[in-house]
Amino acid sequence: MKNLNRRNFLMGGALLGAGAIAGLSGCSAQNLSTSKDEGTLAETGSDLPLPMDITMDIIEESSVELGEITEYTDGGTYDILVIGAGCAGVPAVVTALEEGATVACFQKESKPAANGFGASAVNLDASTPAGLQHWIQEWNVANSYRIRRDLFMHHINYSGEAVSWFTKLINDAGLTGSTYKTTGTIAYPDGEMAATFEISSPGNQTCMEKLAEIAEADGAKFFYSTPAVQLIQESDGTVIGAFGKTADGEYIKVTATKGVILAAGDYMNNDAFVNHYNRDIRDKWLLLQSNRTGDGHILGCMAGSRLVQAPHPRSVHGLIPWFMQSPLLMVNKDGQRFMNEKVPMTSWNAAARNDVSEGEQNILYRFFDADYETKYAGTGAIPPKDALLDPCIDEEKPTSVYDFHNACHRADTIEELCDEVGLPVDEVKKTIARWNELCQSGADVDFGQQAADMKPIDTPPYYCIKDLLGVADINGGFLVNDKYQAITQSGEIIPHLYGAGVCADNVCGGVMWTMPGGFSNSHCYAAGRYTVIHALTGSDKPSKPVSFDEVAEYYKVDGKFQWEDPDTARHEIEIW
Repeated sequence: MKNLNRRNFLMGGALLGAGAIAGLSGCSAQNLSTSKDEGTLAETGSDLPLPMDITMDIIEESSVELGEITEYTDGGTYDILVIGAGCAGVPAVVTALEEGATVACFQKESKPAANGFGASAVNLDASTPAGLQHWIQEWNVANSYRIRRDLFMHHINYSGEAVSWFTKLINDAGLTGSTYKTTGTIAYPDGEMAATFEISSPGNQTCMEKLAEIAEADGAKFFYSTPAVQLIQESDGTVIGAFGKTADGEYIKVTATKGVILAAGDYMNNDAFVNHYNRDIRDKWLLLQSNRTGDGHILGCMAGSRLVQAPHPRSVHGLIPWFMQSPLLMVNKDGQRFMNEKVPMTSWNAAARNDVSEGEQNILYRFFDADYETKYAGTGAIPPKDALLDPCIDEEKPTSVYDFHNACHRADTIEELCDEVGLPVDEVKKTIARWNELCQSGADVDFGQQAADMKPIDTPPYYCIKDLLGVADINGGFLVNDKYQAITQSGEIIPHLYGAGVCADNVCGGVMWTMPGGFSNSHCYAAGRYTVIHALTGSDKPSKPVSFDEVAEYYKVDGKFQWEDPDTARHEIEIW
């Protein structure tokens, strides 16, 4: 793989047109090719030729600006510039300081913005090489053989150090994980092992705010409420900084001598972007983030890269942590059963997508009864009875267990329950009667669920989880190599430009984000951390690595790890 030279850079469609050449020293408008040799340019209704994957309607809903920026304040020169302060951006900033570098960060929000809780990693020392290859293959099968193998290997090789480092960081900062576990470990029947560990933190938002606060005190410069609007490039395509725009409309120029890390999140709040690449989620599901408008994707493409080919896997989740793996009776807004309930939670939205019209939000209703602890024992996380008592089931006063758009309702009769959740009584009673009939017969001739997984609904009080699924993120960004360096379609490196997190390529490849639990966060931590290390040193070796042994005590349960007890470990991956 070779670096991007001047000729290939100009053919790549970067920052084209008279109004978009401010960052290109030594180039005039007439020098900028409009060749379509690599298929990277497309007319968009304006006089500006843009990268094929990006249209003017996408740009108009983002923070990116095409016009020449001539008046600005000099924000300084740093070794590293990070764009975005989330699950990838904040680890990048902290790592830069740890490596003795100077670092600045443009952040669109008024503070760090991160989502999610759990982060999982691979313990290389406790795994076997063949076991890890088994593990990769299982996830490859789960994603229709479309995973990006070299980026998955990046997770295998670097997540252990990155999550150990994160564990130490948050504990040193006075935070601690809510749970630590090694139960994701797989002990294969042939004796091979894929050993993993996972932390559920107090929440990435809490962690990233605290880590950014410490980093700022240690010398990092954060430009909050200042999205990056344009990259600055040399004539050979080398990225040397960016312009940010403050809330007052003032421009700030930051120069970076070693690297720029694009870690600006996804594009779920850019309707034009969603219409182009993920239209079937439009309006059907709650968007759990805000201001995610694909700025990093656009900047990467304008610098000469391309968007990874669709599909862009999306994480669309039910957000009640309990019963996620329990095959409860599920009905639609008409009170009718419409699917086999053994569909994994992360694919509920796929199974339900044809059940609603475009523009109509889809609410899923799941029913069970008072005897659920016995009936659904062993099917994932089951809450104790007292956790489902009032006021936890009051939709107007949700607890921390139930988010505002999720509620678990209870009533002594089906009629009362339907009135409470807004379902047609007669249709629901008919559906439950049919469900109970199938349970009794021992054969689900309607949707094919295994009889052993179907439990009758016959013991009052009755419960209904009313769940509006939420889009947590969309995973598809601009092209990168196995070091997360931005590349063109033909594989040339765009010097000094990196991607991290969900705006960098697509490790999963599937339609849904079907990956190990906690992978979505840990691959952000690792990419943010190791892109900076590579930009500063050209290697993948941190100066202050943290081993699992340094944090191992947090992860022991009853004095041991799951990989030390293979007989009770899982023997295949779990898709939740």
